[in-house]
Amino acid sequence: MGSGPAPASAVGQQPRVSAWAPLQHRAFRMLWLAQFVSNVGTFMQGIGAVWVMLELHQSPAMVALVQTAVALPVLLLGIPAGALADLTDRRRLLLPTQGLRLAAASCGADHRPSDRRTAPRS
Repeated sequence: MGSGPAPASAVGQQPRVSAWAPLQHRAFRMLWLAQFVSNVGTFMQGIGAVWVMLELHQSPAMVALVQTAVALPVLLLGIPAGALADLTDRRRLLLPTQGLRLAAASCGADHRPSDRRTAPRS
């Protein structure tokens, strides 16, 4: 009674890992939560910008211009930013860039209550 070859069903199988397994690590969980909150804020800012433009002008062209202005930086800078993130310490890159996004969003929020917003006349 020696040890024969392993059954065919057991060869090459790895234990099943849950899709939630990465969230067991605190650092990953915190990064995921921070990214989620950042994305929600980004979507809210984009919707708010379009909403303000609709209040100022009922022109579909102006709304499209705002949506283009929101999407264009991601489109143009996404790949270079990803390459830069691969080459540098992500934390040193993430903190200042997220701080700049917060400052830009705060400037936009500051204009809403004071009615200092304007748009070009068409």
